[in-house]
Amino acid sequence: MARETNANGDNFPGSFLSDLAEILSIVHQDGNKMITDALFLGEITILKQVNNRLPEGPFSESHIVGSAGEGVPSLDIFSNESDVDIMAVARSWFVFERHAPEKARENIQCLQFDDSDTLPGYVKLKLIQEDSNRSTEEVPLFLSSSEVRNNVFDINRDLSSDHMYSQMSRLLGHKLSISWFSNGPSFSASIETDDQNVLTRGLAHVKSVDSVVALKCREWPKIAEEWIERRREFDWPGGALIEEAVEKGCYLVPIGGHQSQCEELEWRISFVLAERLLIRNMNFIQRFVYAILKTIRKEIFGHFSAIISSYIIKTAVLWVSEENDVSNWEPGFVLRYVRLCFLKILNFLQVGFCPNYFMRKCNLFQAKYSENERLGLIYVITDFVNPSRFLITINILKSIDNIRRYMYNYLKMARSHLSWIRNIRNEAAFRFSSEDTINQFMDNVFNGQEEAFPEVAIQTLSLLLTLVKKNSDNLSLTLKETMIEMLSCLQIRTASSVTFRNSGLLTLQQRFEILKRLLNDSKLQVANLSVGGITQVAHAFFSFGCIEHCLELLLPMLETSRSKPQVRMNSYMSLFYLILANVCNGDMADSRPVINIQFYPFELPLLTNDIRFEALVLKFQQELYSRRAVGMQQFHFNLTLDPLVYACYMKFKCKRLVGDNIGSCLALKEFEEMVFSGVSHRYVALNLLGCCLYENGHKEKAVSMFGRSIRCNEEF
Repeated sequence: MARETNANGDNFPGSFLSDLAEILSIVHQDGNKMITDALFLGEITILKQVNNRLPEGPFSESHIVGSAGEGVPSLDIFSNESDVDIMAVARSWFVFERHAPEKARENIQCLQFDDSDTLPGYVKLKLIQEDSNRSTEEVPLFLSSSEVRNNVFDINRDLSSDHMYSQMSRLLGHKLSISWFSNGPSFSASIETDDQNVLTRGLAHVKSVDSVVALKCREWPKIAEEWIERRREFDWPGGALIEEAVEKGCYLVPIGGHQSQCEELEWRISFVLAERLLIRNMNFIQRFVYAILKTIRKEIFGHFSAIISSYIIKTAVLWVSEENDVSNWEPGFVLRYVRLCFLKILNFLQVGFCPNYFMRKCNLFQAKYSENERLGLIYVITDFVNPSRFLITINILKSIDNIRRYMYNYLKMARSHLSWIRNIRNEAAFRFSSEDTINQFMDNVFNGQEEAFPEVAIQTLSLLLTLVKKNSDNLSLTLKETMIEMLSCLQIRTASSVTFRNSGLLTLQQRFEILKRLLNDSKLQVANLSVGGITQVAHAFFSFGCIEHCLELLLPMLETSRSKPQVRMNSYMSLFYLILANVCNGDMADSRPVINIQFYPFELPLLTNDIRFEALVLKFQQELYSRRAVGMQQFHFNLTLDPLVYACYMKFKCKRLVGDNIGSCLALKEFEEMVFSGVSHRYVALNLLGCCLYENGHKEKAVSMFGRSIRCNEEF
């Protein structure tokens, strides 16, 4: 086990945290991509849902910030302190400090920084009038942070209650309560649940969701120019990272400085995205130290923890990272840097000034404590960092003991298999978190307009494809490839539904040429498509009556599926099955899991009568359950099919259409085997199988399948 030393060279033998850091650094290698993937999908979903619920879509951006956005949660699974912080950026304001826009923008109000009579780190936002006849001697008008904050709270309280309750109850069950309150600049929802389901217990640790509306300033403010120019002995952050942070600009959140004479008008300057960027680019040990500090903060500071907030902890980590060579941040020195961060906070308290990392003149301790509280904190930290007691004190903390018992002991037993665990996580977990999540993502992004009108859907899909390609360098290869395939295939389906309205006047060859052009425009390579991708492209040809081309796509894919078992990503157990398949069957490593295909209302004219009937049944169920869901958002149903089931169904139909009776009988047998091979939404598959059996003359067996479908649907 590695030995710990403090900054003065004293030894800290016996700490398991160094060993844990070394183990986790192996397991979490390249783990940042998973965080980035989740944030990318989450931020798009939040922005779409918020804009759908408010008139004229008032927000241009949404960002998940704080611990969730940084990917640095508490290490203690029993801390019950997890929260999610969301920042929505208002669209209708252009904020600047020195460089006004060259010309006025329609429906955009310009605001200029005014730092007169404000505390460092805060500004007033002066309304810039377009009327050139307005006298410059008139009293300037300012946008009140207090009024904006109150208005946002009233709007969100009215709009959010039913929506958030229905969303949370889907995840955590119905035994939960949500209370709404104003928290500084944020609108907060406090969540309590007694959920004990092992699959959702992690979600039950989400105790609050904090939402703040911010204004974006694309300029880097003068007060933070020192951060760009100051000398850094150890070159952290480096020049390229500094440039990227500056490009993020800053944000204005509606809260004034404590005890400021302009508190009702002041807006706080925030570098939340620049902070998130720096923390995401820290090495693993830097983030591990940050996680330890967040884990033990409340236990160390007790009733002083409101003063030494998580933001003060973050600030200390950033300063210590800049002032020490990050190349020396290794697992064996975890406690050294934990102690250095506490010493940095102690130094801030001793001088009574905690400089914001980006704005050195901004004191984060401004009006935060009394003199007695300051002295009390100095005593607490001085006692904690005492070299003779530091290791003993940190080892007996309850939160540290929880980490030892419920994380370290299990990982230590798996130490000899760490690289296997990492590979499984990178391969299997990536696929589960990206591929299976995408259908859920589309559920949230596609609202009523997209689902009903293909023209609107095409616009949304084009925007999503642009966002994926724009952020391609930040996303995992798995998510990027899967998103591009899924969105492109759905784009082909959507364009096909538009064309289908006029296809009665087109010849078969003309329809084929249209589909061929759509496929070429998408730049998809059929040979590289997943099972779901091939099935969706084949569906487009099938719907247009291009039977031979449909079979050309389906037959090789189904043959491969028989010789190489496919793993379906359609349940919580799917990840386990995929891991097992990778372990037991090495050639599964390159296979792509099967995920279900969702059909939307605008596609109904293209679907067969069998499937349209299923859609009508689902619509009836939706209306039935929505009437029962008193006080909650309506239940939502989409027609969902396993791609292999649908491929077998299309193969049978194609064989019947070309008059291949023997081929259709063989296809029907293959279809039946597929339905009973562990698919989800089996009741739909059984109904389709029953329809095919009836069509092929097996009426009694068809009735049996319809009966089994009814029983499956009742269980579902």
